[in-house]
Amino acid sequence: MTETTTMHEQTAPANDSPTANRMPMFYQQIEAFDTTRHADLCRQTQRDFRFAAEATVIPVVISELPQLLRHYPLVFIPSVDGGSPGLAVLVGLGDGPNLFVNSQSAWLPDTYIPAYVRRYPFHALRVDMETEPLLAIDPTALITGYGEPLVDTAGEPSSYVREMLAFTQEYRAAAERTETMCQALLDAGVLQDGDITLQTASGEVHRINGFLSVDEARLRLLPAEALIKLHGADALGLAYAQLLSLVNLTHLPRTAAEKSQEKTIRSKKKPS
Repeated sequence: MTETTTMHEQTAPANDSPTANRMPMFYQQIEAFDTTRHADLCRQTQRDFRFAAEATVIPVVISELPQLLRHYPLVFIPSVDGGSPGLAVLVGLGDGPNLFVNSQSAWLPDTYIPAYVRRYPFHALRVDMETEPLLAIDPTALITGYGEPLVDTAGEPSSYVREMLAFTQEYRAAAERTETMCQALLDAGVLQDGDITLQTASGEVHRINGFLSVDEARLRLLPAEALIKLHGADALGLAYAQLLSLVNLTHLPRTAAEKSQEKTIRSKKKPS
């Protein structure tokens, strides 16, 4: 029987703007999209999720809650710079791999794919609070020579790029709202250090920590004024959603067993 203890440091904060010392998770570079500079770049028409295959946690936003609650445990990730905690889903047992990416680098069928994953390699850069965020890309994740061009024959952004601009702007706005809600829970004193122990069918014990979770007892003891404040910040529903989502922890060992079985079958099929 083995045990794994892991601190989660790979998730991006809710406000995931790149800094001089830190890039958001998955991103190697971030550049403002330019139709001249990036005229030769294309995207693969068949999505490959290899970039997310080793993730243990993935950032999410409040607008995704109805879909997320069907599949994933929600946690809060402490900020590395003392800012607001971020909202994320657990997709692994603490030491990788991402249990929701299969051996063909596809997301598990009939499972919701978080928006943070779907928007990559695009990003929204906010220059200032007075203007709309600009579309940016990670050029290292795109290809040249084949695929679907990002710039059309008229030298304009393709319809896909225009869709991604709207998507990233919506995501950015939802991320900022989520950050405010997470901060409200932190200020109310209802977030506690989390520690989860899960055992797989093979007997491996995985201890996952380094995250925050809602303390239901503290939440129940809040005075009416504090509860009204949380409700006004739309954070009360988030608190209970996070608690309810923990039932999905049972999915992780089962998904790990299925992934291990898939790996074994594929290994047996390889020619000697």
